[in-house]
Amino acid sequence: QQMRALMSEGVVNKILSEFEKKAIEAAKRNATEIRLYHVIEQAGWPASHEIRQFVYEKKPTELMLTVVARLKEAGYTVKAHYSEGQFVDMDIIVSWEAA
Repeated sequence: QQMRALMSEGVVNKILSEFEKKAIEAAKRNATEIRLYHVIEQAGWPASHEIRQFVYEKKPTELMLTVVARLKEAGYTVKAHYSEGQFVDMDIIVSWEAA
């Protein structure tokens, strides 16, 4: 259990570090939100499972619960995104837009 917890913490830190990079890039373009799918993938973790569990199944993994909690603690707004058209679009959107 300790090994899993340490691994999980390392993955959380990688995802948050990648998020920070992507958020800075987005803010420089005057964007106020980013999607987590590519952030998670860039951090070296399979995003499809994490996103599906969080958005579609509504049973987030411990990893995503931790990531989302840390983002919210830092003042970000986190919401699930799901839409169906010709294709299904699901993601987790993190925003920092002023209220």
